[in-house]
Amino acid sequence: MTASSALPSEAPRHGSCLCGAVRVTLAGPPTDVTLCHCTTCQKSGGGAFMAAVGARLGQVTLDDTAGTLAHWRTGPATQRSFCGRCGTPIAFHQDDPERDRITVWRGLFDDPSELVPTGQIWTDSRPDWVCRIDNLPAWPKHARLPRADGHADHDR
Repeated sequence: MTASSALPSEAPRHGSCLCGAVRVTLAGPPTDVTLCHCTTCQKSGGGAFMAAVGARLGQVTLDDTAGTLAHWRTGPATQRSFCGRCGTPIAFHQDDPERDRITVWRGLFDDPSELVPTGQIWTDSRPDWVCRIDNLPAWPKHARLPRADGHADHDR
């Protein structure tokens, strides 16, 4: 892979929440892709981190024709958006017009293969075990449990 092929393409990327009620479009390459270990991301995503895709405000379109997009203020000038129907985290935004930035989550995109994280933030909050996950036993699929209807990975 050459350095130029490692950069995300200019083509728009599309995605959605789990139930499909909220659609996301990212026009052009993101400004950054990072793993965020802040405690707010850990709690809102239910894991050790969330893969964050940063972009300028004008690059991201949230299509909420079903009217399910909900917002929660995490601070005086910050809010998180999520699908009120299925609960999928959608975006993080600060109300500062000088920032011209919105963050959407990598897992929303139909094909996130080019959205490769290039850094980590809030590593002071990162659980120690995250650095050792490559040493854990791994299975390509979760074969030890019965098929879960509605599980996105089982639908492929």
